[in-house]
Amino acid sequence: MNKKKNSSSSFLYSLAIIIFFIVALIASFFSLEIAVALVIAFFAYYLCFFINLLNFKLRPNYFSIAFAITIIAFIVLLGCRPYDRKCIRCGVLFFEAIMVIFFWITRFWEKRIRSSFIRENKMKDLNLFIRLNEFFRTAKLCQYVFTTHLMVVFVYQFYFVEYQTPGLTRFLFSQLNVSFLFIIATSEYVRMFILKSEKWLPIVSENGNVIGKVAHNVSRFSERRFLHPVVRVVLIHENLLYLSKRNSDNIVDPDKLDFPFESLVEYGQNLDETVNQILQKKVGFSNLSGKFVFKHVCKETLMHGLIYLYTVQIPLFQQAEAIKFKRGKWWTQKHIEENLNKEVFSLCFEREYEVLQNTVLLANRIVNQSIKRNDQ
Repeated sequence: MNKKKNSSSSFLYSLAIIIFFIVALIASFFSLEIAVALVIAFFAYYLCFFINLLNFKLRPNYFSIAFAITIIAFIVLLGCRPYDRKCIRCGVLFFEAIMVIFFWITRFWEKRIRSSFIRENKMKDLNLFIRLNEFFRTAKLCQYVFTTHLMVVFVYQFYFVEYQTPGLTRFLFSQLNVSFLFIIATSEYVRMFILKSEKWLPIVSENGNVIGKVAHNVSRFSERRFLHPVVRVVLIHENLLYLSKRNSDNIVDPDKLDFPFESLVEYGQNLDETVNQILQKKVGFSNLSGKFVFKHVCKETLMHGLIYLYTVQIPLFQQAEAIKFKRGKWWTQKHIEENLNKEVFSLCFEREYEVLQNTVLLANRIVNQSIKRNDQ
C-alpha cells in the first residue's frame, strides 16, 4: 500500500514539475525575464548534479532545485527593473556561454572522473552508474547544440545586419535556446524513466569479476564494446550434439550452424539460474541440470562475451526426439569433423568443439565402451 502511495505521489510530483516547465516555456516567448531564469536554472541544475556526482551522491532532488532557481531568478530580474532590453537579452546568451564552457570542461575531465568512480568502486551502484552515463551523454549533446546556437547568433549579429528584425532577433537570442532546453530536458527525463525499467547486464572482467553494469540497449548500440557473461548450453545424447542454423539477421555468424541454446546473464542473476531458465523455457525440461565445462573470452569485431559453456546429457531417446527447437537436428562427431573449417559452423562452436572433443565426448565414449564390455 505504501509503495503504491509513494509511486502515485512521485508520479504526481513529476507531472507537476513538467507542467510548470511547459508553462514557463510558453511564458518565455513573451517574457525575456523567464527565458533568462530558465537558462540559469538549467545551468544550476547540471552544476548541482555534477557536484553531487563527484561526491558520489544522488540527492537532493534536482528538479526541485531547478524549480526553485527559476522562481528566484525570475523574481530577482523583475526587481532589477528598469533595465535595458538589450542587457536582459544578452543575459540569456551570457549564461548560455557559461553553460557551454562548463560542459566543455566536464567533457575534458570525463576520463579522470570515470577513473575516480572505478577507483572508489562506485560503478557497482546501479543508480549512480546510470546517472553518470546520462550526465556525460547530456553534456555532449548540450555542448554541441548550444555551441552551434551561439555561433549562429554571432554570425547573425555581425554578418546579417540588414536582415535583422525585432521578431527574428528575439527568437534567435532567447526563444530558440529555451526551446532547446525544454526538448533536451524532456527527452532526458523520458530516457531516465525508460532506463529504470530496462534490462540490465553486468560488465565483467576477463576473470569473471563484475566491475559494473549497463542497460541492454545502451550496450547494444554503444561504440564501446562491453564484456558481458553469456551462458551456452550443449545438449548431448549418446555423443550426438544438437545443432541448428543461426538466424540470417544475426550480426555474428548468420546462417551458420551452432548450439542454439544461449543467453546473456542478466544483472543479479547467477549462472545456474540462467541455465535452468534455458532448459525450462527453450528446451522444455525442468528435471535436467547443466554441468559447467569451461569458460572462454570471445572478442570479435561485433561481439564481446565471457562465455560459460554447460553440457546437459539427454538420457532417453524419447526426450532427444522431442527436441525440435529452431528446426535443429542431432549431429554425429564424424559428420561434424567432416565439416570443420569449411565455413559451416560458427567460429565460437569450432573453438568449443575442440574442448568438448577432448573432455566430455571422450569421457562419454570411454564410459560407453566399458559398459559394452561389461555387457559382453
